Amino acid sequence: MPNALTEQLCSLIRSMTKAEKRHFKLFAGRNGKAVDLKFVRVFDVLEQQKKYQEDQLLKKIPGLRKAQLSNVKKHLYEQLLISLRLLQHDDHEIRIREQVDFARILYKKGLYLQSVKILERARLDAGMKNNHTLLLEILEFEKLIELRHITRSLGNRAGELTGQCTQTRQRIERTGVLSDLALNMYGFYLEHGPARHRDDFQKVTSYFREHLPGYPLGELGFAERIFLCQSHVWYHLIVQDFTQCYRYAHAWVALFDRYPEFLELDPDLYMKGLHNELTTLFYCRDIKRFKTSLQVLDSFIRSHEKNFSDNSQITAFLYYETNVVNGFFMEGAFSEGVRYVPKLEARITRFSERLDTHRILIFWYKIACLYFGNDDYKRCIQYLNKIINTNTPQLREDLHVFARLLNLIAHYELGNDDLLEYQLRSTYRFLLKVKDLGAVHLAILDFLKKSGTLDRRNMAGAFSALKSTLEKLSGEAFQKRSSMYLDLVSWLESKIQNKPVQAIIRKKAAEKK
Repeated sequence: MPNALTEQLCSLIRSMTKAEKRHFKLFAGRNGKAVDLKFVRVFDVLEQQKKYQEDQLLKKIPGLRKAQLSNVKKHLYEQLLISLRLLQHDDHEIRIREQVDFARILYKKGLYLQSVKILERARLDAGMKNNHTLLLEILEFEKLIELRHITRSLGNRAGELTGQCTQTRQRIERTGVLSDLALNMYGFYLEHGPARHRDDFQKVTSYFREHLPGYPLGELGFAERIFLCQSHVWYHLIVQDFTQCYRYAHAWVALFDRYPEFLELDPDLYMKGLHNELTTLFYCRDIKRFKTSLQVLDSFIRSHEKNFSDNSQITAFLYYETNVVNGFFMEGAFSEGVRYVPKLEARITRFSERLDTHRILIFWYKIACLYFGNDDYKRCIQYLNKIINTNTPQLREDLHVFARLLNLIAHYELGNDDLLEYQLRSTYRFLLKVKDLGAVHLAILDFLKKSGTLDRRNMAGAFSALKSTLEKLSGEAFQKRSSMYLDLVSWLESKIQNKPVQAIIRKKAAEKK
């Protein structure tokens, strides 16, 4: 079984483009023939292997002993990173850090004035790029040189350096406080999902208010304002205040209009802001503004993707595809959605090694809902089983709950009464481990439990009763989000009216336009 280093090495090689691999070969052979180097020969073999096979690797490289392999792989990993770093010379942070490294080399050579000149240029670049952590490192290095050596440049420089250091430390502190709050809000959302009752609401609200600093808005720069918006977006998403969530998501996006230079510096952050804006519009069922924002995201990706890093490509894929699927839900376009699934799955496969489990689970659930809306319950169950059989209930527990409930409904639709009884018991066992079940969950479970004793030909009354219960719950503060996973009220209306659920949702969407 491959160890951690081997997995990291193979993953890195698989992520490399043809141009990056070609550059590595040139880089490795700069002092001789690359083909004669053991680490390059290991690279050649690993590049061809779809799955790591150590025996085959050793067989193909005569003279390479197993005892040497660990050190050779470690050396290869380091050389790959150095090669990739050289290719990333246009990255502003790498370029600035390189200048700091050059300044340090000159300083050690005793060339203090040359070192100071390079640091001055690096300081200007770091300030322009809003990189305050790197800026402080440069300022502290400049202070060290001025304190230890006579550069004949001191004059007002002492006051200038100390003033800049003080100001930069303040900005770093503000950024740190706000980024901590944003991260903790995001972590709460990922682990728990939206607030399910008043205790959840009070807990998260108390934490948010206690840790939200009262910095004057006029003193905040781009980074601080972004983290402030992020904190509010996650908080209002948790407490299901979608109006305020949209307000701060829109403000997040608008910051890039005010500071357009950051569009090139951090396109991922801009796309994330647009995604959160789209997510809120989806929850509000605001089809018109949703389509407008999706077009903005699509246009941005098309016009900038040629310069995207690997990370940006993944971000663009995640946010665009998620919102395309959400668009199908909003308009009840399930038949169009299931036709789109093969294209979506191909893209998921392409990026699968670099997607976290949470993202993949969300896609599986959305695909399952598309098939459910298109009355293809067997395919729906196939995707739900992928979620149910993934042992990560601590991540988005609410998603695991709804996957199991939708699985029960799909089995009910297929008339799998024998299986339904087993699935009910299995779901109950899972739900016993869930700390706080919502009223919607309990209402659906109660309905499915009773449905086994009812004549399927006379279910209209039971459907109407459940519909009334869910409509009442949807108006409650902590139950709003439940209908976003699946429009169960529309499903019940389809059963009562004996129409496809797709037709019911399409009609509602048309009335909203």
